[in-house]
Amino acid sequence: MIEASHGRLCCAFIGGAYVLAVVSEPAQGDDEARSAEAERVLAGFRDLRRDIEALLQA
Repeated sequence: MIEASHGRLCCAFIGGAYVLAVVSEPAQGDDEARSAEAERVLAGFRDLRRDIEALLQA
């Protein structure tokens, strides 16, 4: 994940042939709130990546 003042970018290779990229809103709040939000975004991204990989293998 790359985090900047104007948003976050998560990207990963899928199946050796595709790239999944997700851009989200910038983090708000204090450090603890931003860290919790970053963990939530990463967890959702990992779930999405896993679902897409499963579909590609089916």
